[in-house]
Amino acid sequence: MRFVRALAILTMLTVSSTAILGGSSTSDIKSIAAARVNGSIKIDGILDEHCWLLAEPGTSFVQFIPDEGEPATERTEFRVLYDDEYLYVGVWAYDSCPDSITTRLSRRDVFTETDAIFIGLDTDHDHQTGYAFGVTASGTLLDAYMFDDVQTDLTWDGAWTAKTSRDGKGW
Repeated sequence: MRFVRALAILTMLTVSSTAILGGSSTSDIKSIAAARVNGSIKIDGILDEHCWLLAEPGTSFVQFIPDEGEPATERTEFRVLYDDEYLYVGVWAYDSCPDSITTRLSRRDVFTETDAIFIGLDTDHDHQTGYAFGVTASGTLLDAYMFDDVQTDLTWDGAWTAKTSRDGKGW
């Protein structure tokens, strides 16, 4: 099976090697261990390196829009890898109608009606500040600094990269 999905490389952060899957309260939060990678990861949106298969998959997602807290309507899976310099997040966004994936191209940090994936990192583990990273199906980068629990600063541009690709199962 060929995995072709989004790959984000986050370079500016010191984070723990655990990713959090969201829930409606802190008692619903689940964790997933990141796998240490030896060797190189090619940033091309094609997650075909063997190490992706060795990492534990995260699959317990809920909706944010349109029905906050409801189960996800499409299957999504992510895996987290790390090495001495980088945190790697690979996402498989399956779609039951892959021809309907919206891929509008826009400038960085310009939100449009398009398919997108977002990842939030609470790097200080204070549950009030952090960083949001997003990538659209067309490869547009979206990022922001989050503060005061609910505020965002869209002018923050982190040093990171992402690539996406599509196939008959999604993106």
